[in-house]
Amino acid sequence: MAKSLKLWDNKDWVYKRYVVEKKTVLQMAMEAKCSHMTIQRALDTFGLIKKPRKWTK
Repeated sequence: MAKSLKLWDNKDWVYKRYVVEKKTVLQMAMEAKCSHMTIQRALDTFGLIKKPRKWTK
């Protein structure tokens, strides 16, 4: 099977940019030449973002 050349499929790339370099989703999307939702999904897939807490009354 061919290896993916898409940056957002590479957990190390996503982790380094988001956690180590503290890049925003938009900055990462511009670098990877994809939409911000693609990066958002990658962050979610790799467990790098926390889901917002739901407000309770």
